[in-house]
Order: sequence, then structure tokens, then C-alpha cells
Amino acid sequence: MAEKAKAKKTASKGKATKKTKTVKTVAPKETKAAKTAEAPKKVENTEKTEGKKKWSTKKKVIFWSCLGGGILIIAIVVIIILVNVLSVHYDETYKVADDLKDEISGLYSGEGCAYAMSYAKSSYTSTKDYNKYIKKCKEATTKADELVEKLTNDNAVNRNADIKKEFDEFKEAYDKITMKDGKVEKALDLYSTWHEWLTAESDLSSWNESESNMTKAANILIKSNNDKFKEYGTTWLEKRKAVANAYQAYYDATSNYSDLYDAYSKARNDFNSWKKNNEPDIEEVAGISDDSYDDVHDTYSDVYDEIEDAYKKERGNSNEVPSFMNGASNSGSDGSEMLKQLMK
Repeated sequence: MAEKAKAKKTASKGKATKKTKTVKTVAPKETKAAKTAEAPKKVENTEKTEGKKKWSTKKKVIFWSCLGGGILIIAIVVIIILVNVLSVHYDETYKVADDLKDEISGLYSGEGCAYAMSYAKSSYTSTKDYNKYIKKCKEATTKADELVEKLTNDNAVNRNADIKKEFDEFKEAYDKITMKDGKVEKALDLYSTWHEWLTAESDLSSWNESESNMTKAANILIKSNNDKFKEYGTTWLEKRKAVANAYQAYYDATSNYSDLYDAYSKARNDFNSWKKNNEPDIEEVAGISDDSYDDVHDTYSDVYDEIEDAYKKERGNSNEVPSFMNGASNSGSDGSEMLKQLMK
């Protein structure tokens, strides 16, 4: 029996050896202790994530706050600009108008353009004094040009129908005397040339003046840039020489006095008649006269009255204007008061 049992045991071992298979290795499961050890790492990662989220949220808040503030500032600036553009105030307009009034007065009266026009035909006015009038006229007109340009672009002038109407009439008159296109400067130069010529002619005191003196005087016109002056100066010199020659012939005569005197008288009368009928009209040649300044003065008086009335009305009603609007006038304010009001 014992041997049988041993034989069975041996046979059983043999079978077991034949049936043995390769068994896969399985990783050991995490124990509770291991899980407990790794838990702090997960908490730490969660805290970092939450911190990043909070910082991102703060950045968004800062960004939108800055954007909103920027938009508000831009809106305020736009409002200030619109108020400045659209509001009509007369402080600066009146100041410019007052300055222009002084310049217009200088053009119309005093030693300026009015003198330059009216004394051009006076040989009693010295060349030095007359040139002073011409210079003052040019300077005053140049200053007036700048002020007229300011009023032309002025908001109050263009938006007030009454002022605009009067200003347009003034501008039409003023454009005839402006220095901008160069026409008036040329006209004043012609006036100066004509006065110089008249002064030189008046210095020819006798009919038998020397040819060199007559030629020198005539060349003032002949060498000018005006065709009418050139033509007149050339003919004047020919006829004036004829008178001088006739006079000299009569003066040197030893006989036949009556015929030579008649010849001299005829030459002189022909010269005077021709001069009377052909002497250029300086106002026509230059294209401008002191009447032009009368028109400018009269039309500007109407403009000034309208601006002054509007200014006085605005000042009289100033208490009715909201305080924040006062910073946006034409007077050059930067709108700071308006900004303070809007920021409240």
C-alpha cells in the first residue's frame, strides 16, 4: 500500500510538470498607505491651478477697467471737442474784430493808404514823405489781411446769419485792396512812380530846360513796367523838346522875332493841349483809388456793429449759460472746467 501511494504521488508530480504554464506578472495594487502618501501632491497642484485662475481673473478685471476708463476719457475729450466746434461764442471773434477795426481805420485815414492815394497827384508832397505813406499802407494792409483771414474762418462769423451777410459784403470790397494776390502792391508801386514823375516834372522850371534834365525826368515813366506810362513818357519827351527848341530859337534870334515867337507859342500850346488830353489817370492805371478804401471802411463798420451786438448780448446772458459750457468758448479756454463737471 505504501508503494502504491508513493507511485501515485510520483505520477501526480509528473503530470503537474507537464501541465505547467507561464503566468503573467501583475503589478501590485496600491496600498492605502501609498495613496495617503501621494495625496499632498494633488492638493499642491490644485492650489497652483486655483492661483493661476485668480491671477487671470485679476488681469481681466484690470484690462477691462483700463479699457473702460480709456473709453470714458476718449468720450469726454470728444464731447469737449464737439462743444468747442459746435458752440458759438464771441469773445475771440470780438477781439479780432476790434484789432481789425484799428487797421481799417489806419487804411482809411491817417498817414496810410488814404494818403498814398490822395497825395499821389501832389508835387508839393516830398518823395520822402510820400514813400512813407506807401510803406505804411503796405504794412497796414498786410496786417489787415491776416485778421480778415481769421474772421473768414471764424466759427461765430460763419454761423451767425446777420454777421455772415455783412461780412460777405465787406469781403467783396476788401478783396479789391488785399495784398495777397500782388495786384495792390503793384498798384501802389505805380502810384509811387507817378508821384516821383510829377515831382521831377515840376522841377523843370523853364521851357528851355536842358535836354539831359528832360530826359532824366521822362525816363521815370519810360523805364517803368507800365505800357501807358512808357507811351506817355516817350511822347512827352518829344513834344517837350520841341517846345524847348522853339523857345531857344526865339531867344537866340537876331531878327524875325514875330515869326519865331509864333512858332514857340504854337509848340507850347500844342504841348499843353496834348498833355491835358493824354495825361494818364493814375487811379485808372493802378486800378485802385481812395474810394476803394471808403467802401472797405463803410462795409466793415456794419460788420463790426453786428459782432459787437452779438458779443454784448452774449455777455448780458452769460449767467444763463451752464458753468461747464464756459470752458468751451472761442476765447482759447482748454475746457478744463467742463472736464471737472463731467468727472463728478
